Amino acid sequence: MRRPPDILVYELGAECAMDGGVLRLLRRICPDVPLVIVGEGGSLEVQRRLQEFRPIFFAIHPMDQAEWRDVVRAATASRTRGSANDTRQD
Repeated sequence: MRRPPDILVYELGAECAMDGGVLRLLRRICPDVPLVIVGEGGSLEVQRRLQEFRPIFFAIHPMDQAEWRDVVRAATASRTRGSANDTRQD
């Protein structure tokens, strides 16, 4: 991708077997883009399995507007900090 997105939001499917494959592909294409995963429930086992994809946030439906705003701000701030670190000269 020439210009990766500022944030990736991925909604888990209900019992979707493809979620892991899609998330692996997203991480291969955009390894440093902040990832937010949204799901219907969130057992500890599910959250543990999702940790390999390094999400910055795991959200449970429904999320209110203020929560979305906070997550997007945190994601873009972390992306900005990461970009500043990438451009420093040694």
